[in-house]
Amino acid sequence: MFRKCASIFSLLIILSLSQNVISEPVKRLDILLEVHKEIQLLNLINGLDLDREQMEVIIQRAEAAKKIRDEFLSKIKENSQEIAQTFQTLRELRDDLMQDKNISQNLRRRVHEANVRVKQLKERYDERITELALEVKGILHEHQLYALEQYVPCLIPPEKGSRVGQAENLEGAERQLIRIRNLPYPVFERRKEEIAQVTINHIRRHLPKGYIIDEEAEKERILSIFEEARSLSDVDFALRKTELIQRLKSKYELPKPPIDISVKIERFLLTPEIIPLLKEKMETKLTER
Repeated sequence: MFRKCASIFSLLIILSLSQNVISEPVKRLDILLEVHKEIQLLNLINGLDLDREQMEVIIQRAEAAKKIRDEFLSKIKENSQEIAQTFQTLRELRDDLMQDKNISQNLRRRVHEANVRVKQLKERYDERITELALEVKGILHEHQLYALEQYVPCLIPPEKGSRVGQAENLEGAERQLIRIRNLPYPVFERRKEEIAQVTINHIRRHLPKGYIIDEEAEKERILSIFEEARSLSDVDFALRKTELIQRLKSKYELPKPPIDISVKIERFLLTPEIIPLLKEKMETKLTER
């Protein structure tokens, strides 16, 4: 029952939109709401820390999505008479439900036919938009997908610091292991507990809020990796450093985002408003160089 209700609800939204397209010219958005949405999108763009190539891909896909939406609305307008009949059918259904009447077989049949007509129009649109969303998903890194999954539209951005969910930089971890290897044995023995604690504190800053660490067990695990790094020859360390770094941070790899992350990509990264914002961002970055 709930699935059918959801289908009817989606249908009502589409029909409401189509009525505006058919009967009224497109109205200019209120400037306050426009700036409000731009600020929310800029917070997301800054949080994802997109590189130039990613921005270019998103702009291209957002422009393609806009074209698909325009085609979809154009088809609805072309079928305005049929859509109007569908809308009237649903209005009758609403009135009968409001009066708690039994739904006649004739009205049931007409509602089903109306649902099929609009569903056929919308299915192809959804398929094409989903394809674009998956293409955008493919060019985002894991920490960016995680940040997008966690993103909640806001006006004031989070305090400056590490990006939400961003994985630890591999070069930084490599430099840490090299420094540890170069420490004289007495110094390492004297400071290893302190170094392990500093490492734990650094890891904690990159974890989601509320994540609990067993510090004693974690110190032991980190120190075993440090000891192994110190025991290797220069050649073996060069061959195995990536493995050691991965082991150092693998326990805290971010959870995979849900499959429906494409819904958030469609909502935020394929919206027409993001196109001029990304273009301006790209120009700003070029100026800063």
